[in-house]
Amino acid sequence: MDITKSILFEPAKIKNNHLRDRFVRSATYDGCADKNGHVTEKQMDLYTALAESGFDALEISQGLGGLNGEGTEFRTKINVLAREAYFRNGCRQIKNQVDVPVMMVGRLRTCELMEEIIQKKEADLISLSRPLIREPGIINEWKRGDRHRAKCISCNHCFEGLMKRKGLRCFQEERRQRYSQ
Repeated sequence: MDITKSILFEPAKIKNNHLRDRFVRSATYDGCADKNGHVTEKQMDLYTALAESGFDALEISQGLGGLNGEGTEFRTKINVLAREAYFRNGCRQIKNQVDVPVMMVGRLRTCELMEEIIQKKEADLISLSRPLIREPGIINEWKRGDRHRAKCISCNHCFEGLMKRKGLRCFQEERRQRYSQ
């Protein structure tokens, strides 16, 4: 694939918004999806109201909480393609109901999948968080043609560090660096 022609890195105009590329930083909470991450009527009503009230874009998320994190953003073991993009169906549903750009979040790790989501118009933008904690320069690496899968394994130790007031950082990356010396 010719990286210079990737839709992920092309400037875009979406609903009067001019964007440099299709990436944004994730930071949201709504807590309206069901325990499996499926869109509920409450969530659809919330996002429709937000779009109608003048928000420029919506990031579709389930919110935080849940038993052992498996039904929430705290899901772990996102180590194969089949476990990525777990808000994909909900995002697609909401995008079809609102007139503002929609951002997809939820364990996106591979460029090919993100590109497919944009090309199929299931989302307008890709939202990342934890991959940027482990690899702050990953988007620039992807732009340069290094299309490796994000190294974040969704272990959630970065959140534990925050909860223990040790700061936001990737403990896996620290461990890797420590053992490679």
